[in-house]
Amino acid sequence: MIDQVPYQAAVDNARARVGSAKAQRATAAKNLEGKEILFAQHVIGDFDLAKARNEAAEAEAALAEAEAELKTAQNELSYTVVKSPSDGVMSMIGYRVGELIGPEMQMELTTVSDPSNIYVYLGLSEKTLYDLTQFYECSIKDLPAHMPEVTLTTYWGKEMEHRGHVDAISGNVEEGTGAVYMRASFDNSEMLFRNGSNATLHLPYHLTDAIVIPQEVTFDIQDKIFVYKVEEGEARQTEIEVMPYHDGQNFVVTSGLTVGDIIIAEGTGLLRDGMQVKVKK
Repeated sequence: MIDQVPYQAAVDNARARVGSAKAQRATAAKNLEGKEILFAQHVIGDFDLAKARNEAAEAEAALAEAEAELKTAQNELSYTVVKSPSDGVMSMIGYRVGELIGPEMQMELTTVSDPSNIYVYLGLSEKTLYDLTQFYECSIKDLPAHMPEVTLTTYWGKEMEHRGHVDAISGNVEEGTGAVYMRASFDNSEMLFRNGSNATLHLPYHLTDAIVIPQEVTFDIQDKIFVYKVEEGEARQTEIEVMPYHDGQNFVVTSGLTVGDIIIAEGTGLLRDGMQVKVKK
């Protein structure tokens, strides 16, 4: 709290001026009322009536000015108490009692946030954003309405109870990174996340008639993905193509395999192309 004595005194003085201005307005109004009666009786002329009306207008303006000064003084008094404009959770205060603070200080006094409802921001490449529009067959503007509910997981693997939804996509590409930001909103009533938390946002793809294989049965050669497919009793090194987005455990195969193909699931590191194998059903 800042010393309030001079600011409280300014408020008291301004309030007194408002009271005085109200009394002057009442006097001017009463005087004008009497002048109008005398004018109607032809006792006074136009000049005296106009003068009384001007005095009443001046008294009204003086009151408005005094009330404005009172509001200014009250506003300055309010600055002596540091308070948050909204409810929430306060962060640590980096200053000690008695330290001088002001607008020029390098570090903020504290921050207040309400984590009961949170926004999660995800940076996407332009290619990923394009792929999403193709997958859902819509424009970027309509993409949030077509996307399914999303989930959020902490960095230690706990999934948030409530699902969220994508409600906004940035119209600009961030200079330097080339990222387009997507925003998802979540109900965080259990307070699992706080302001500034890191997490993993899971955006599901709903596919039908897809071939899904474990990632552990594949191997890479020069950025290409292969599996060992069994053909006529031999292990054949077969290149496959997969969707670029996955759950970290499985691949969705887009080409290279068909329904009914047999692939080797274990011991791929010991195999060689053309090696004889026996299928165990």
